[in-house]
Amino acid sequence: MTADANREAYLLFCRAIELDRGLACAYGMAAYSIAVRRARGWMIEPVQESADAMRLARKAVDLGGDDPVALCMAGYAFASIAREFDDAAAFVDRGLALNPNAAQAWTLSGWVRVWRGEPDLALGHLAHAMRLNPFDPLMFGIHGAMAYAHFLASRYDIASSYAEMAMRDDEDR
Repeated sequence: MTADANREAYLLFCRAIELDRGLACAYGMAAYSIAVRRARGWMIEPVQESADAMRLARKAVDLGGDDPVALCMAGYAFASIAREFDDAAAFVDRGLALNPNAAQAWTLSGWVRVWRGEPDLALGHLAHAMRLNPFDPLMFGIHGAMAYAHFLASRYDIASSYAEMAMRDDEDR
């Protein structure tokens, strides 16, 4: 989760795509890496990078109807970059149906649900992610989404507590 590591991961996903044009999860992960870049403020060419992310996400969905990684990562990109929340939720839900044990997918679904204005559903998905992976090195993302969900539900004290946890988790990495 550094700008350099993100850039390297993106290039490796692109290399995987070059080697296997049908590898749906590589398209999804490449789209996700751009979404992370956007969230962390690391984009250099936001318009071009956003367009690239959506092209990759669409390809992931087209190729990966039975690939939960491709679907969940693409769904997250659809939500975070294009603000296409209904499609994003459908893709993430399909990915979760294919692999209900994917902790990161539950976290991404939590974010999608927050952005759709479904804070209680988001909190359920995030709690499930924490049960599946209580030592997630990206716990700051779960806590951040929980803060956002509680804020949307007008539980400001709880939201503040989770926001503090998210900041502390991110600093501790």
